[in-house]
Amino acid sequence: MLKPTARISHPYGIAFEKSEDLPFRVRIANPQEDLHRILALRSQAYGRHLPEMAKRLELAEPDDLRDDAVLLVAESKASGQLLGSIRLVTNVTSPLSIEHETQLPAQFRNRYLLEARRLTVCNGSEGRMTTPALIKAIYEVSFHCGMDIVLITARHPVDRMYRAMQFKDALDGKELLLPDVNNVPHRLFFMEVATADATWRAVKWPFYPFLAKTWHPDIGVDFELAYQRLCLPAVAMQRAG
Repeated sequence: MLKPTARISHPYGIAFEKSEDLPFRVRIANPQEDLHRILALRSQAYGRHLPEMAKRLELAEPDDLRDDAVLLVAESKASGQLLGSIRLVTNVTSPLSIEHETQLPAQFRNRYLLEARRLTVCNGSEGRMTTPALIKAIYEVSFHCGMDIVLITARHPVDRMYRAMQFKDALDGKELLLPDVNNVPHRLFFMEVATADATWRAVKWPFYPFLAKTWHPDIGVDFELAYQRLCLPAVAMQRAG
């Protein structure tokens, strides 16, 4: 496949109506400075539900170290505390990790896929809006980077959140036993980037005004850098050097 073309148009079907400040900032992480903090948060968050995963997640995973990976973080303005993170990789230069676990249906072949994994959010009032802010960032990154589909795996009951966002089951209900989450059953969900905005409007998703009607200057993702890392990793490495 040719490289995806970066989009510069507005990702939503309506214009922003207002601006809103958040108590945190969302940005692309600097792996050298932020990875240890991401791993500590990941270990703590997963340990609440899967205690056997806590020690394992203190170590970086292969996808964290890929040249074509983007780690997003949400960081408290007041304290500097890391409130949330998620990892994004694409299939532009190499297969996704999920492709080693299952054969994707035919509808995903020859499409640009972005896999979002390890969504991690801390407890507490500051972290309350972190998840929708990270979801907004994922969608906008996917849009601007020319992706066709976003893939996300989720266990029960977290899968309810993605269903509410109108993600669809990619494997018709089949559960995957993923080694990197101790073989806890997960389902694979997908969202078509081109139709996501219209779908959210049609179902009147409660968080749609947060995404599409509100400009959040604190969601400060560098889309040019995201495109270079996710779609043109060789260029990104030259720029970093």
